Amino acid sequence: MANKEETVKALKRCINIEESVIDIYARHIGSSLFLSGFNEKDQADIDNMLKTLKDESEYHKILYDELLERIENGYIY
Repeated sequence: MANKEETVKALKRCINIEESVIDIYARHIGSSLFLSGFNEKDQADIDNMLKTLKDESEYHKILYDELLERIENGYIY
């Protein structure tokens, strides 16, 4: 079992990863250059998938932030 310090470190890594992928997804949503090799239906499908991934990553980040705050404030551990 991880100790508090290891858990905080892991959560901070998770938060950084989510922040970086949110930026990547956001940059590609609606990107005509990124989607240019696909037909219109595929472009719309890819765009919707990227939006879903971005939204889910934003939600994950919120959860990680809340968990980190609880641990750092002594509510957990």
